[in-house]
Amino acid sequence: ALGADYQDNVVVVGARMFNGAGRIAFEAYPYAKSDPLPPYGTNYYYNDAGDVFCAMRSQGPQPLVVETNLALEIFPTCFRRSYSGRLDTLDMRDSSSLQKGSPQEGTVQRIVTTAIGRAVEQATSQPGTRIEHATYSYDRLGQLVSMQRFLDPVGDTMPVQWSRQMDSTGNVLTLTEPATSPRSFTYSDWGEPLQTSWMDGTVSRALVRSYDSLGRLIGSVEQSDGVVDPATVNTYAYDAGVAVTPLVNPTFTLGRLSQATSPNGQTTFSYDAFGRINAQVFTDAQSVPYVQTFGNHSDGRIASLSLYLPDQNHAQELVQYGYDSAGTLRTVNFSDPSGSQQLYTAQAIDPLGRVLGALYGANIQFEASYAPQGRRLITSAQVGSPSGSRSITFGAFDPAGRELVRTEVTDGAGGGVQSHVGYDALGRVAMANQSAVSGTLTLANWTFGYDALGNINTLYNTVGSSFTNLNYQTTDSDRICQITYGIHTRPEQGCHVDYDAAGNIVQQPTRTGSRQLSYFLSGSVRSITQGGSTAGFGYDAFGRMQTLDTQANAGQTVHESHFGDLIDRLDSTSGSAPGSLITRRIPGPNGIFASRRGTGNDWIFEFSELRGKRFFANLSGKFVQDVLYQPFGEATSTGASAGSTDYTSYQWNSGKALASFGLSLLGARLYDPAIGRFTSRDPLLGAQTAATSNPYAFAANDPVNAADPTGKDPTCGDDDLCITSSYSASQAVDTAAALGALWGTLDWLAGSGPSGKPTLEADPVLRQVFDDAYRERYQSQEYLYRVHHEPGSGEWAVGLAVGMPVSGFLQTACDLIACSQETGGGDTLVPDGHGGLRPDSYQPHRISYSRQAFNIGMDRLVGKASGRFLAGEPSRPRWRTPTGGSFGDEGGGGGGGGGAPPSGGPPGPGDPAAGGGSPQTYGPYAHQINRGGLQAIMQTRQLQATLGRFGDTSVRAVMAPRGFSAYDGFFPNDGSTMLIFRTYEPPTRYNWPQDWALWERPSVGDTLDIIPDEIHLSY
Repeated sequence: ALGADYQDNVVVVGARMFNGAGRIAFEAYPYAKSDPLPPYGTNYYYNDAGDVFCAMRSQGPQPLVVETNLALEIFPTCFRRSYSGRLDTLDMRDSSSLQKGSPQEGTVQRIVTTAIGRAVEQATSQPGTRIEHATYSYDRLGQLVSMQRFLDPVGDTMPVQWSRQMDSTGNVLTLTEPATSPRSFTYSDWGEPLQTSWMDGTVSRALVRSYDSLGRLIGSVEQSDGVVDPATVNTYAYDAGVAVTPLVNPTFTLGRLSQATSPNGQTTFSYDAFGRINAQVFTDAQSVPYVQTFGNHSDGRIASLSLYLPDQNHAQELVQYGYDSAGTLRTVNFSDPSGSQQLYTAQAIDPLGRVLGALYGANIQFEASYAPQGRRLITSAQVGSPSGSRSITFGAFDPAGRELVRTEVTDGAGGGVQSHVGYDALGRVAMANQSAVSGTLTLANWTFGYDALGNINTLYNTVGSSFTNLNYQTTDSDRICQITYGIHTRPEQGCHVDYDAAGNIVQQPTRTGSRQLSYFLSGSVRSITQGGSTAGFGYDAFGRMQTLDTQANAGQTVHESHFGDLIDRLDSTSGSAPGSLITRRIPGPNGIFASRRGTGNDWIFEFSELRGKRFFANLSGKFVQDVLYQPFGEATSTGASAGSTDYTSYQWNSGKALASFGLSLLGARLYDPAIGRFTSRDPLLGAQTAATSNPYAFAANDPVNAADPTGKDPTCGDDDLCITSSYSASQAVDTAAALGALWGTLDWLAGSGPSGKPTLEADPVLRQVFDDAYRERYQSQEYLYRVHHEPGSGEWAVGLAVGMPVSGFLQTACDLIACSQETGGGDTLVPDGHGGLRPDSYQPHRISYSRQAFNIGMDRLVGKASGRFLAGEPSRPRWRTPTGGSFGDEGGGGGGGGGAPPSGGPPGPGDPAAGGGSPQTYGPYAHQINRGGLQAIMQTRQLQATLGRFGDTSVRAVMAPRGFSAYDGFFPNDGSTMLIFRTYEPPTRYNWPQDWALWERPSVGDTLDIIPDEIHLSY
């Protein structure tokens, strides 16, 4: 229940209906129990093999309709799976593809994987034509080592490729990207990244890190030809608190980051007993402290924020947060020695946590409405005050939740401005127009063109004839060769966009001249020169911009200092009238929602959408600034002028607008809206589709519905298809313990929002079905144990599930540490009371593997070492390694001699117990299966084997004892795979291989690789 503030209404989450086979038939979106209609959700439809062949979003359970109905919000997604050449091909047509007359009609997304789910190919096609194509390759350890994207996806010509070499522990040794200097990575004996180096012409470049004896980062620098750049010297200290000001006495710093220092200042930290940051002290180059402290509720919600700043003589400025019975933010109030100010009051919140009405300050009213059923998408939002109003009405969304139509009205005047957006077959913005609702005036009419690599070719606005054309290099088809502005501009000879060795633009033409840029080795921009204006950037120890010095054509110089994300200082000189202003940025609903300019009552309230800040109003409710964006972010700001107290420079994607240069600073990179691209390569390298892996593209070329405020590939995360091209881009990884507490608080409070993803909802089909053909994985493991493994059932229930990866090794979360280790004693088997045998200990045995693989031939099962094992201890008396501890295919002894040839031939003869040697904690299962260790296992009452954790659901062939039959298969909620075999025969010794058979036998001659991930024995 949500509590008294919601009349004890109940929100139902995770409601499911099951079919007769126990599979999920319908899964509801979260809904209020008081809703009169059936909940909206996803239906799942299965073929005879138990695979999902279609999923359909609809209002309540419904029979399958294989055609999108936008009016009824019926959105099917259908799959076709085929197997050939040991590869699994999955074709998907989503709800946009199944919509008649849509630009995406007939589009098929294909992913080809090995049986353990490693993608080797991704492609998208429209009827008869492939429109994008990418391939991936792996090393013998199953690590992704290269990706090819094709400019010509039909003929698979003009490839763009990156590649890397990796060691057996997963560290990148070399990285080669198109037309860039290869990068080399070195590590300590403990795996700590010490140096990233490359050649820039004849100059050697290096990013260097150092660590303490506990593996914590203590220093980082950038070097050119061995000479340290003094602007890049960062140091980090731990354990001992650093007291910079009497306002903060650091606590609980033992084992945590306590101080981070850069040439531009330092930051010190204090923590509460739960390890959450409760204070940060920033000092500038003049050692002036800027202090922010946090109070948290026991559940992690922020309770208060206090600022102590020099312009207020470090008097407390307190922000307090209040919550309702459901834990949703309701109030934000400010106070300081001069008085108090109400900043935010949520007046109406629906059961799903969406704010329907709120008061900002005392004069600004916010209202929003959502569709009452179906996808419940937003329909309107309005900000109003006695001084005016701004409203947006959303007219339509496509099946993927992308915006199609909106109408914006200012101060209630006329019919407003209506915008229409269209998308191409890959979901990229293809057209956008704006026109006056009353009358025939067209304000903008944009069209956009792209290539198969996700590069934007043309940006054309027929109103005003704004035309930008981009041509690309032949050595790297992602790099611009020429930019021409204007329809009648003739391209010059040769390329006039220049790059450095890291792929950063250092020279490019603009509409009015040219622009020069320079960068730190980390990839962060260092300087900009354009016309008579210049800008210089400095960064803190975490890679965030801390200083910005700009000098305009007219001679005005501005020095900006940024202390974390909440405190900004601006010092400007304009002739003989210098000025200084400290801005407090207050986090609240939807991120930073209010800011105090100086020590007076100059408050600005900010109203945003995903694409950026839109409307700004002061405390009286007057709208002081409006920002209108073209589709790719070219901004037109009206009202307050740059440099004035009321002006806000955080605009597109909430990044820093550099108005003098027509650029935006989005986290790690500069973005140029005139060409719709970043000026440097993405520091994260994501192996996704050909178009979405473009290292320069912005938000997969859908700036209307997606955002990229960090400047880093939003599709990267824990995905092992993502790597960091230079460690500096994720330099704060070792300080995450310090930063995580603050960011966790702010993300929870403000909602970080999606980055580069659709703004409205993630399609549950893609999230849950695309790789998960069987829906049983959502049944709890406790349920499986209770139903299928109840002691005393009077029958044997024995399962051994194996999959069929074609090559390589499964990488799981157990790579660095054993997942678990539960060992049990017991040298002898005793009657179990149910006609079977069990060890004389009732403790279960559990073995966890990190990376391990086996090859099944038609008449053999041979272990194959992966190079690293982290397994719990096996049952001691029966599972032993052969003499020398090697595997059969390593040429060592096998079960008391015998061995197996390196080619993976039949295992040598011998009994595992005769192998000599002492019990080992690595690799026992390979030998156990190789040499008949299953003999002892099969005498226990129950066995279940799990395989392919964390996403692999490709079980197509199973080894089982002869006489056993498979009666069910499950995917427990931990992501593993389990098949249950049952027999009523008495306990029998099943010798390998003569008493075993391949269930669902593949074609003769196939070689099947299997990866047992965990074995559970219970008695």
